[in-house]
Amino acid sequence: MATILSDEQLLKKIKGTGASSLVTEGLIYESQLKVYTEALNYEELRNEVGFKDILQTMRGRLHKDKYDSTLKYFTFPLPIVNETRDISGDLNRVFYARNANFKNTYSNKQVEAAAEELFKQMGISNYIHETGKEVLKNKPNTFVVLDKDLKGRTYIVTVYNESIIEAPFVDGSKTELQYIQFKHSEYLDDSGKAVQRIAHYDSESYRVIDVINGANVITINNAHSLGSCPARPFLKDCRNNKNPFDRYSPFAPVLAILT
Repeated sequence: MATILSDEQLLKKIKGTGASSLVTEGLIYESQLKVYTEALNYEELRNEVGFKDILQTMRGRLHKDKYDSTLKYFTFPLPIVNETRDISGDLNRVFYARNANFKNTYSNKQVEAAAEELFKQMGISNYIHETGKEVLKNKPNTFVVLDKDLKGRTYIVTVYNESIIEAPFVDGSKTELQYIQFKHSEYLDDSGKAVQRIAHYDSESYRVIDVINGANVITINNAHSLGSCPARPFLKDCRNNKNPFDRYSPFAPVLAILT
């Protein structure tokens, strides 16, 4: 059953906001993937937790002299990136195969007609193509959020791991969320000071909280009738049975080999 926070509970929760432990662990996982799949120079790599893990592993396995001499022969970007780039290219072919098939299940024909028209207007197929390539490479913990603009038109918000504060799943489910809380945006107030906005979307409403001079104010509170939280992980499969937050990446099982 989904958890619904009252306005008072939400504002109190936001007061001590910090990313949940699962979200933080997810950032480490994505950093490990990033090290092996993106062409990063040394300065960029040294700030990645995934690269620090590699160095820590080497220190534990090698004598200091051997470690120092091995490090001298490192070249940047890491040569392994050429291999993972080729693999990513092969994986991405699934989006452009001639017999590619995107199929949805509907309760009746009326719902199907309305949904298919909406998906066409939103460009869902193209969204899956373009976002999917990035997600499969090194952003598996990406969430897809349905939002509405001021005119009531539905659009997609892509929420990456680094923006998420908390995303607890409904008990027994690996796709349906109790709610999603994430860094929404920033804007400048009348004095030119940046104001952070935090979104909290659950199965009943869209709420946005502005953090103004250390105080939290709910500035948007729009009810919806979707019946569930309007957010889902982009990828369905989990990395393992221990952590429902981390999603499966094709590179996850071979991280030890890539090291």
